[in-house]
Amino acid sequence: MEEERLMGRVDSKEIGTRQQQIMQCIWEAGGRSTVPEIIERLERKAGIRLTRQAVNTFLLILMEKGFLAQGPKEGKAYIYIALISEDEFRRSELERIEKLTYGGSPSALVATMLETEISDEELKKIKRLMDQL
Repeated sequence: MEEERLMGRVDSKEIGTRQQQIMQCIWEAGGRSTVPEIIERLERKAGIRLTRQAVNTFLLILMEKGFLAQGPKEGKAYIYIALISEDEFRRSELERIEKLTYGGSPSALVATMLETEISDEELKKIKRLMDQL
């Protein structure tokens, strides 16, 4: 039973908010970043202050889930390398939400999105994308 719980954790591609924010920092840095860089970027971009220990814990979880690999050291700090691109992550999240919340119906997902308040600029972008299909 315990083994199944741990395997589910490792195999899961779902990540929490803080883990996603850390991945965003790494993606913004070109897919490679050190803990000090992540800490600085989180504080500057999102106003979030995390300890080195907290960031290391999140990085370990992200490595277990297959999002990151630990690369070589840069000075005294290890480099963490994204194994999944931001676009891949977005597609995966959208597919997960579509299946879980909308019963696998892309049209239901889009209908809900269109019911929300959308700026004219965003609506123009959506129309251009639809025309490209």
